Amino acid sequence: MAHSFAAVRDTYSSSASHYNVQKELAGRVQFDQRSVLIRLKVQEVDEAQVDHCERKIWSECADDIRELQELVEGADRLPEEELDSEEAECEAKRREKEMHPPLEKIFQCIENTASMHLSSGIHRAFVPQTEYLVPDQYHTLGFPRYIPDFTLLQDRALLADESNTVESQKRQWRHQAAFVEIRPSSKQHPGNSQNPDAGPLLTQVANYARLHLSARLFSVFSVSLMIFGDKFCLCIFDRLGGLVSPVFDMWRDLGILVRVVWNMTCVLTDEELGRDPSVSLHSSPDLSSANEAIYRIHGVDESGHRRDWCTHDALIWTSLSLFGRGTSIWRVRMLSEDGTPAGPVRIMKSSWRSSRRDPESDAYQVIETIKRYSRNAGQPLAITEWVSGGDVTVENKFNGEMETITAHRLRGAFCPEGEETVILHRMFLAPEGRPIWEYDDEGELLQGLIDALKAHKALAEGGLLHHDISAGNVLLCMRNNPGPGGAVGFLTDFDFAQISEVHAFPQQPVATPVKPDRAYGNVHSRLNYPDMVRKKRSFVDFERGAPMTGTLQFMSRDALKARKNCDMQFQATAKDDVESFFWVLWYALLRHLVDQNGGDLKERKTVNAIFKQEFGGTTTENILQLRNAGPRYGDAIAAGEYAAAHCMPYALLQLFKSYNMHFVKYMDKEVVEAFRKVHAARPDITLLNLSEDDAALADPARWFTHDKMIEDLEVCLECSRAHRMDVDT
Repeated sequence: MAHSFAAVRDTYSSSASHYNVQKELAGRVQFDQRSVLIRLKVQEVDEAQVDHCERKIWSECADDIRELQELVEGADRLPEEELDSEEAECEAKRREKEMHPPLEKIFQCIENTASMHLSSGIHRAFVPQTEYLVPDQYHTLGFPRYIPDFTLLQDRALLADESNTVESQKRQWRHQAAFVEIRPSSKQHPGNSQNPDAGPLLTQVANYARLHLSARLFSVFSVSLMIFGDKFCLCIFDRLGGLVSPVFDMWRDLGILVRVVWNMTCVLTDEELGRDPSVSLHSSPDLSSANEAIYRIHGVDESGHRRDWCTHDALIWTSLSLFGRGTSIWRVRMLSEDGTPAGPVRIMKSSWRSSRRDPESDAYQVIETIKRYSRNAGQPLAITEWVSGGDVTVENKFNGEMETITAHRLRGAFCPEGEETVILHRMFLAPEGRPIWEYDDEGELLQGLIDALKAHKALAEGGLLHHDISAGNVLLCMRNNPGPGGAVGFLTDFDFAQISEVHAFPQQPVATPVKPDRAYGNVHSRLNYPDMVRKKRSFVDFERGAPMTGTLQFMSRDALKARKNCDMQFQATAKDDVESFFWVLWYALLRHLVDQNGGDLKERKTVNAIFKQEFGGTTTENILQLRNAGPRYGDAIAAGEYAAAHCMPYALLQLFKSYNMHFVKYMDKEVVEAFRKVHAARPDITLLNLSEDDAALADPARWFTHDKMIEDLEVCLECSRAHRMDVDT
């Protein structure tokens, strides 16, 4: 539904990305967790088979073991400060690559021995990676490119196939069930209970885990093996944090390594290696010719009864966050009793929510009330319609009861009452949409934004603030299939929606959620309950919304400043959301230009560089600096004739000029305030003054209101239509 806004390797350094992940890890990692070994069934491998495999390794891989020991001894002699320094990075990479061949032979010895003893039908393989791993989906423009030392290839048979299609699959994250990260020295440990700060090794693994969770379809956790010198441990990252096993010695505890590789390659199911337990591959004769793998999802129908769905076409979008909501968006269709797709295409949104916040599906009840009692009651709003969904449940294999999928459940851990966990939440929405940047002409783009802005205004006046306007949450309707009231675009994703202090709606009892006996948890089978009344910001007993939320690249400048200054008193308003709409417009124009791939090679490179610069940042400070400077529309025009004609058509040129003047004067106002403080202490310093016109440009209260933004876009739309008529005649 939205684009993945991650650091791009050739624009922002990988160290910046690692720094951000390292900050996220604070307080989220637990060390010395034997539960990791239990989840990977390490103790369930037959002891005799393990002994047999160990003897084979000592016999057949003796030279490889000696080579590894010599490499580790050499690395351990180096000072610790040199091992992870940027200056010694090339040397460190060389040492790691020298460890690949002997480790690969040891892995292969274990895999081959396991295959001889087992007939599970599971045949994975640990393979060294020498090229960047990439996603294979359109949604991942700007996906960071990294090279793990080893990955666990989902199907070992791919190794024997050298066709172009299979060669590309070997480099795709989605076909990797797990990964291995290596450091040459035993000093480069990931951390421990006494020193909980994540070291470079664990930070690297966490960074890979977020990419793995994003690109491996329907993943709920990521498994990795860390080898540092002659030591190793295992790690599992989920949306709540990371669990690291105890550290083992490679040679004294060789049996543990055998059990780990044995199970990961030949025993553990996809679900036990992180696949969503409510999803499976779907096989149907009618779908056998599909280019994409078809997934079967346990869901509910409009009445709240259990009904499975299947994916329809490729993934639309997935989040790159590690501990965030982990949102993924698919087109889906309901399955009939015989397993064939039936009914219209819907949008399925899966995400993780905090147990301390009400689910997004509840927000749609408030929206229904706003529709009924707003001053424009009866008029359709350009927003997604809730079809069905709720917290995802799966059957307990031991007692047959339905249990909600939470991070604690996946970990096999008890969650005490009141302790926070994260819950998998899934909704089915209508209508089907397409990304805002896939517009056919600028008129469609402008009208789509106007429709969404008007819907946002109606909701804000009714007491609901969206709080997360981004390029993924403003969609265009499918061609030849207009939205509510003939809308061209519509607003979606109310996960961060915040309710105002007082609703101006009639006093009515609060609706009680329905709990169907064989569907999702807390499912609302329909939304025409007695009208809901909200006196507080929260829903019922749980938090709904937060003081500062949103997608970083589209936050308003005030929200970015508050985030930068850790201002927890900051309260976002409708003005902040409206400013986010402006950045959505700029993003859509640039992304459309990138996707069109027009112009000569130099022009395309320039446009890509501008796009990455404007929307590839990962730090608040960097993004705030860019936003204060305004959009670089001049650079886009100067890129070449194609960019000038398609990125900044006549209808939008004056709009961006006027808004850029506001950004410049907005900065001037801050300079004036600084001068006034200096003038109070030093009257001899001349005070900088702004003219009345300049003050009007600088005054943020006069900008980014619903009415002004809608008016500005409507003027652009009329100019665009008039210009197109002139061109046609």
